[in-house]
Amino acid sequence: MSDFLEHLTGSLPYLAKGAVFTILISVASMLAGSALGLLVCLGKLSRRRPLRLCCVAYIDLFRGTPLLVQILFIYFGFPNLLQQVFDRPFPFDPLVAGFIAFSLNAGAYIAEIFRAGIESLSKGQTEASLSLGLTYSQTMRFVILPQAFRRMIPALGNEFITLLKDTSLLSAIAVSEIVKEGRLYIARTYAAFPTYLAIALVYFALTFIASRLFTRLERSLRVDD
Repeated sequence: MSDFLEHLTGSLPYLAKGAVFTILISVASMLAGSALGLLVCLGKLSRRRPLRLCCVAYIDLFRGTPLLVQILFIYFGFPNLLQQVFDRPFPFDPLVAGFIAFSLNAGAYIAEIFRAGIESLSKGQTEASLSLGLTYSQTMRFVILPQAFRRMIPALGNEFITLLKDTSLLSAIAVSEIVKEGRLYIARTYAAFPTYLAIALVYFALTFIASRLFTRLERSLRVDD
């Protein structure tokens, strides 16, 4: 029992180091994915058919393929393609590859969250704003998006928690996140059970904190519709 507790607590400093990478890449990917998702959402709602079809194809592609495959394609497949085209190596940092894969994947899901939030509002608000002389861009910025954002917070919170947990997939390309650091600790100590339990506890702590923060944000922005 003493060995179990020793490894359970002894692995935590290494996992904390990985947790820093996990939080950083999750927050950065969420921000980039939100910006991308908003653009894709507006493209999907556009009346221009080619733009709308491109946005639909992007969403379907990244929602219809496993995130692990996307990570491996960007880290291994894309540099290999560039090497064949330009006949010289293109080394890719695994952290950058992971950030790109997570941002693109999150962008597809967040685009649908934005679309659902915008379409949940009455079309009369858009028509009234346009009739008052606001442009379509001003209508979105000052009237539609602020209201839709309040309704999107629960879904955005779920997407962020999903990103936090999915960072474990980055161990496949040797990013030093929580699982990778845990595996390195196991390789040195052969203490698999307490280490994996510690990994689970760290992920639970991160998702619990994130969930409570989004709940508090939702309550602070709640208004009577």
